[in-house]
Amino acid sequence: MREILAGPDFATFEPPVGNPFLAALGRWFTTFVEWVLEVIDRAPGVASALAILIPVLALLAAGVLVVRRRRGAVRRTAEGQDADVEETPVTPTEWLRLASDRAGKGYLRSAATALYQGFLLTLDQRGTLAFHPSKTPGDYSMEIARDYSAGTDARAGGRFLNSFQGFSFGQHDPSSDGYADLTRLAREAGCPTDVPDVESEKAAGTG
Repeated sequence: MREILAGPDFATFEPPVGNPFLAALGRWFTTFVEWVLEVIDRAPGVASALAILIPVLALLAAGVLVVRRRRGAVRRTAEGQDADVEETPVTPTEWLRLASDRAGKGYLRSAATALYQGFLLTLDQRGTLAFHPSKTPGDYSMEIARDYSAGTDARAGGRFLNSFQGFSFGQHDPSSDGYADLTRLAREAGCPTDVPDVESEKAAGTG
């Protein structure tokens, strides 16, 4: 029986290259089998029972660990995919809807970023500014000040941009009241922040 346990099927375990978890599991299993061999040497009367029972239990335990680890990896992958499923908005309405959704879930800084994008694209459609990803809030402030379009308050636009920078990049944690002030400034600058959700929009289209 000792010869069987010392054979290559039990004494060694070669994990796939580059998998540290299986490598550690293989080292543990080899150490465990060596311990079993020592027990058999010291108590030959229980050799037969141990030779069958202990390796089986060890293999079962290793299998449980592998299954749990794989389930955890699958769960993390699924969660990551769920996060990536969120499509990048294109229109001002989509950005503003995303801002409302994120704010409702408590992700205020992320909501402010979406609100900022919706604000810029709204004013871009009106010709108040020319949106470009490389521009800074300061660039947009100057554009708004130069083009005082109908329905757009340049001072409110500048205040929104300044508040957005403080809200998103300031040292203090964002608050619901702060986000409410940010949306108010966006409205005052000509950006409608109250947009219908997708279901309401569909219902209105079919009604």
